[in-house]
Amino acid sequence: MKEKLPENNLGTYLTQLEIPNIEIYAKTGIPTVELSKLRSGRITRLSAKKLYLISLAASKDIGDTLKEVFPTLAIADTKPVNSNSKKYTEIGNYLNSIERDTIEAISRKTSITVSRLRDLKTKSNVIALAEELYSIELATNKNPGDLYKMIFTNVRLNSKDEQAKLLKEEKDKSLVKTLKSKKSK
Repeated sequence: MKEKLPENNLGTYLTQLEIPNIEIYAKTGIPTVELSKLRSGRITRLSAKKLYLISLAASKDIGDTLKEVFPTLAIADTKPVNSNSKKYTEIGNYLNSIERDTIEAISRKTSITVSRLRDLKTKSNVIALAEELYSIELATNKNPGDLYKMIFTNVRLNSKDEQAKLLKEEKDKSLVKTLKSKKSK
C-alpha cells in the first residue's frame, strides 16, 4: 500500500520567508538547488533536520513552522495499545516515554507504517521526515516542535566564517556557470 503524503505548504512558506536561497544555504548547508526545488514544489518531502535548520535560519520557532508548513496534518482518534522494547534511538526513547501510546497506536493515528516507526525507533541511520515527526507529536499530544527540540538540541546553524565561505563558493559557482554560458553562445 502506497503511503499518502500529507499536504504541505513548504514552497509557499520558503517564499514567504523572503530569505534568499543563498543565505539559507550559507546558514544551513542545504544546497541552493535543493532549496529552489523545495520552493517550486518539485521536492515535496524534507528531512526533519533540514526543516529544523530552515526554521533556525529564519529565526522562527519550529512549532510555528510546522503549523504553517503542514496546516492540515491530522491524526486519527484511536485507542492505545501496549508494546515491548530493545535498544532505541532518540525517537525510540521518546516513543518509549509515552506509556499510553505504542508504535501500533501511533501508526493507526498517523498512517506511518509500523515498520517505518520501528526503523525510526531503533535504527540510527534512518532519516526522519519532517511530517513524520510532526505527526508523532500530534499523535502523542505534544506541542508542535517539542520532539524537534529534543532530538535536534545540538543542531546549530553554520558559524559566520562557514557562512562566508559557503557564500563565496556559491557565488564562484554561479560566476563560472555564467561565464561558461556566455562562452557557448
